[in-house]
Amino acid sequence: MPLSADAFHRKYQFLILLTWVLPPVVGLSFLILIEMLETHQIATILSTPLQPAFIIGSMLAARWYFLRLIRPVEQFLRQPREEDTAQVLAVVRAFPLHFWGVFLFYIMLAPSSVIISAQIYTDFQAASIDWFRIHLVALIVSIIVGLPIFVAIYDLFGKAVSGIALQRPIVSIQTRVFLIGALMPLLTATLLVQYYWTRTGFFSLETFVIWLALEILAIIGTLFFVNSFSRALQPIQRMIAVADNSSARLDDIYPTSTDEMGVLSHQLRDLLREQRLRRESLRFSNQLLRDSHSHENLAKLLKGVVENTRQAMQVERCFLSLYDPDNRELVGVIHSGADYLPGGHYRLSVDEPSLTAAIFNNAGRAVVTDVANAPNINKEMAARFRIRASAGVPLLKENRPMGYCMPSTAKVPTVSPDMNYRFWRHLRRKRH
Repeated sequence: MPLSADAFHRKYQFLILLTWVLPPVVGLSFLILIEMLETHQIATILSTPLQPAFIIGSMLAARWYFLRLIRPVEQFLRQPREEDTAQVLAVVRAFPLHFWGVFLFYIMLAPSSVIISAQIYTDFQAASIDWFRIHLVALIVSIIVGLPIFVAIYDLFGKAVSGIALQRPIVSIQTRVFLIGALMPLLTATLLVQYYWTRTGFFSLETFVIWLALEILAIIGTLFFVNSFSRALQPIQRMIAVADNSSARLDDIYPTSTDEMGVLSHQLRDLLREQRLRRESLRFSNQLLRDSHSHENLAKLLKGVVENTRQAMQVERCFLSLYDPDNRELVGVIHSGADYLPGGHYRLSVDEPSLTAAIFNNAGRAVVTDVANAPNINKEMAARFRIRASAGVPLLKENRPMGYCMPSTAKVPTVSPDMNYRFWRHLRRKRH
């Protein structure tokens, strides 16, 4: 069910207010935990005008700013119009810059407001190291609060713009993976530094360098992981890009991973193959339907069948034969490059071993990629028409064979899964 404008407004406003309410709660609690400030000092700070004014003022300013920013999305949800989609997507795409810019500016100011309030209203006197510690707390708060709420807001945007077809992602999976993979180790390491600093009272330049080196290693490791994830996505992106290009070979696009992305790549390739075959089948059927209405006699209709099959299968020749029950022969009434001849250009007995007889007698289909070395091949026919590879399906009438259709080529085909899939499925659809 699509998200209504009122529901979006309520959830969005709640998340924005939560972004500005949680940092003081988490941050001040953490200052007590690391024993930088005592409980009575925090109570004094919150009972004086400066800190509450900063918190409430920042919250009201953020609410005004972000509700105004998102107004085009709410208007679109109330009255969707095609001409407004570009503006809506522009707002959603720009949101991360606004969110993190305003939020981090608030987080950077918050430590100063706390220390200044503590120095004015309590007996606390901040040393240089206290400024560093409280900014580490601000870093922790920004990750604990900012990252989950940012993801939640974008999930909300996903529901809001679900009716708009996206040509490219707003926030890519790679970006989310990077944020989680880089920021969570940063959060863990910073929490550990603060904990042991509180318990041991020890913090030196060496500690800072090790902490910084661990963060750099976490970022580098995350970049490697994101790069691997991007490579796994590339086959899917390439297949979607060539989906409407019937000349592009899907078989040239290979999955590059063995995880869910690799499985999804295989499944998507099969789906696109099926889609192509359905599209070609529909085009072929429509062409035959037009021919059947426009052609005046059987000769022209069969010529259309042969030519359309040849083009659809992208081969040089296509043969069409009809069954002569009196003589138990398959009569080649027409083929590419030759007109319809009721008496036949050639005749093949259904009682003699051959590929065409097998197709007709078994009402099945067959593909031969190497005629020279295949059994049950009429060598005379192969030499006469220089056939190197061939395929065929029976022509059925009321589920009984009345002839066969056989596209053939004088070239040696390059066999691939895509070609076999295309050939077999295409011929199966044409047999009726």
